[in-house]
Amino acid sequence: MRDVSLFKGLAEEDLVKLCNMVHEEHYKKGTTIFNEGDGSDTAYIIKSGQLEILKSSKGSPILLAIREKGDFIGEVSLFQESQRTATVKARTDVSVICVKKEVMNNLISISPSAAKSMFYTILARWHSTEALLKQTDKMAQLGTLSAGLAHELNNPISAIANASSSLGKIMDQFLDLQFQIDKLDLVVNNLDLFVELKERAKLKAHQPPEFTSIERSDIEYEIEEFLEEKNIDNSWLLASSLASLDFSIEELVILTDKFSVENITVIFNWVDKVFTIFSLQVDVATAAERSSAIVNALKEYSYLDQAPLQSIDIHKGLNNTLLILQSKLKSGITVIKSYNENLPLIKAYGGDLNQVWTNLIDNAIDAVENKRGLNEAEITIKTSLHLDWLLIEIEDNGSGIPAEIKEKIFNPFFTTKAPGKGTGLGLDISYQIIVEKHKGHIKAYSKEGSTSFKVFLPLNIENVHGRSPIEDFIIPDDEDLLIILQETKNIAVVKSSSQVENPANNVPAYLKSQGYLIIGISSDHDTFLEEKTYSTLEDIPIPIDLVLIFEPSSKVNDIVKDAIKKQTSSIWMQEGIINEDAAELALDNGLKVVMDHCMRATHRRLI
Repeated sequence: MRDVSLFKGLAEEDLVKLCNMVHEEHYKKGTTIFNEGDGSDTAYIIKSGQLEILKSSKGSPILLAIREKGDFIGEVSLFQESQRTATVKARTDVSVICVKKEVMNNLISISPSAAKSMFYTILARWHSTEALLKQTDKMAQLGTLSAGLAHELNNPISAIANASSSLGKIMDQFLDLQFQIDKLDLVVNNLDLFVELKERAKLKAHQPPEFTSIERSDIEYEIEEFLEEKNIDNSWLLASSLASLDFSIEELVILTDKFSVENITVIFNWVDKVFTIFSLQVDVATAAERSSAIVNALKEYSYLDQAPLQSIDIHKGLNNTLLILQSKLKSGITVIKSYNENLPLIKAYGGDLNQVWTNLIDNAIDAVENKRGLNEAEITIKTSLHLDWLLIEIEDNGSGIPAEIKEKIFNPFFTTKAPGKGTGLGLDISYQIIVEKHKGHIKAYSKEGSTSFKVFLPLNIENVHGRSPIEDFIIPDDEDLLIILQETKNIAVVKSSSQVENPANNVPAYLKSQGYLIIGISSDHDTFLEEKTYSTLEDIPIPIDLVLIFEPSSKVNDIVKDAIKKQTSSIWMQEGIINEDAAELALDNGLKVVMDHCMRATHRRLI
C-alpha cells in the first residue's frame, strides 16, 4: 500500500487502519470487473497483473488505458456518486485491493496529501479521457456521415446504371423501328409529323403532364380501349406512353384515320421508344445533378479547400448538413425551414459550425424517433437577424428534456443515451465551438413536447459589437434595472419565509423599508411583514407590479405562467435562481425579466 502514490503521505498509524479496512479480490483473464453504466461503491488498487479501461463509443469499445501494479482505478465515479463511465476488464490474471466508498471518504478527511493526490489523479484522467473521446466522437461522426453519404450517393448512381442498361435495349428496339419506317417510306411524306412527334416526346419527358393517380388510370384505360378498337397490338403498353405524351382521343382519331393499322402501329411504337430515350436521358441528368450536389455539399460542409476563418452563408451550411443527414431524415420526419432570406454573410469557422449543426440536428432526429412511424415527427429550423447577431433555432417536437437534467446537458460525458450510443461530448463540443471559439451563445429551451436549441452568433467574431439578445435578460444593464425598480410599487414574494435570517425574509423586509408594498405567497404562515399572505398569486386581490421569486429554478416556469395571467409587469429571480425557459416565456408575453440578481443589493447600488 505504501507504494501507491495516493497513500505515500499517510502516517504509519493511518496506513495500518486503512489496511485493516480493505480486502483483496482475484480475477481471471477476461473477467469484467465492472461495466460502463454500473453503480459505483468501490475503488480498486492493482496488486498484480493488468486491467483494461474501455469506453463504448457508437457501439464499439475504445481502449482508453492499460493499468498495472500500483495503479488506482474507479475513484472518479466513486467521488461523483455517479454511474461508471467506463468498463474495466482483466487483461491478465489480476489481484486487486478493494476500497469501499466509506473508507475513501475517511481517507480524504484524515490525509490532506491523499486529497491532493486524488485531485490531481482525477484531473489528469478527466483530461486524457476527454481528449481521446473527443477525437473518437469526431471519427464516429465522420463514420455516420460517410455511411449516410454512401447511401445517398448509391441512389443516383444506381439510377444512372439502370438508365444506361435500359438505354442499350431501347436503342436496339428504336433502330429496328427506324428501319421499318424507312422500309415503309413513311418519313418522306410525313416529315413534319415525325418532327412534331419527336419534339413532343422531348418536351413531355422534361415536363410530364400533372395527373393524379386516378386521373392517369382513367386516361390510360380510355386510350387502351381506343387502341383495341383499332386492332393495334400491345395496346396496354402503348397506352401508358401515349398518356404520358398527353395525347387526347381526338388527336389519336386523326392519326389512326390517316394511316393504316400496320403503319400507325409502327409510328406509335416509334414515338414510344423516342419518349423512353428522352425520359432515360432526363433520369441520367437528374441523377448526375444529385450526385454533384451531394459531393459539392460535402466539400462545402468540410471547407477542405478554404481558410479556417471565412465569410459564411449560414443557410448553405444548414442545407448541406441536412443533405448529408438525408438518409436519417427520410421516412416519417418532416423538416420545416423558416429562413430569413436577407441574412448577411458572417465571419466564422465554417467547418466547426457544420459540426454544431450536425450534432443538434442529429440529436433532434433521435428525439423524434418515437413519432417517426406516426408521420408526426417534425424538426423546424429558423434563422433571423437581431442587430449584429444571427439567431439559429433548431427545434423538435419530441418528448422534451426533463427539468432535472437540463442543466447538465452541456457537461462533458453527460448523456441520456444507453452506454455505447453516445459519448456525451456532442453538446460539450458544440458549446465550446459557439461560446469559446465564436464568442456566441447556445441555450436549450425545453418543455413537454418540444425542445429548442438557440444559437446566437456575432456577425464578425473579430469585431463583436454589443451583447447578444440572450445576454439582455441574463445580464441586464443598470438602466433597465433602474427603470424596473422605479416603476414597481407592489411586490409579491413567492416562497416568502418567516425566518429573519432567511433571504426570503430579510430581502423583502429591506424593500418594504424602502416604500414597496410587500405581499407574501406561502402556505407556511398567515402573515408576512404585517401583511396577509396568500396561497397563490391569483388569490391576491390587488394589482402586482413585480413577482420576486425565491423558489428553486425548476418551479419558476409555473410561477411565470401565473404572473402572465395576473398581468404583472416584471419577473425578478433572486440571486442563484436561473430559468431561461421561464425568462423567454415571460419576455414573449411582454414582461421584463431579471435573473440571478439580489434585488436588495441592486436597489442599494442604484438608488
